[in-house]
Amino acid sequence: MQFLTTTPLALLLFGAILLLGPVRGLWCFFLSMPLGSAAALGLTGLGTLSMPDFCIVALWVSLLFHRVGLANLAGTLKPGQPGFLLLLVLVISAIGAIFMPRVMTGWTDVFVVASQAGSDTLVL
Repeated sequence: MQFLTTTPLALLLFGAILLLGPVRGLWCFFLSMPLGSAAALGLTGLGTLSMPDFCIVALWVSLLFHRVGLANLAGTLKPGQPGFLLLLVLVISAIGAIFMPRVMTGWTDVFVVASQAGSDTLVL
């Protein structure tokens, strides 16, 4: 794990979200959005965790430990509620992420910029 210059700000936002809870802490998440390209933490072998990603983890943790957070979340996933459509999109995208690479095998070409004989060319 590598600490970066933005790590203290990320920890401050993480703590503020946990302190304020999932609803009022949403404003801290919105404050982190302009810093979307700033890395909050460098994880060895996994890349970097950006500031909004770090705040989303804090929102989920605060939701899990909120006294009625999971009950309210489950309530919004019922048919007719706004979370139901989001749940359907999540399920369809998960199914597509699993099966579409297998369905499209051999149908698509990938072009990569590579160095070939000292010049940059497109390689199939």
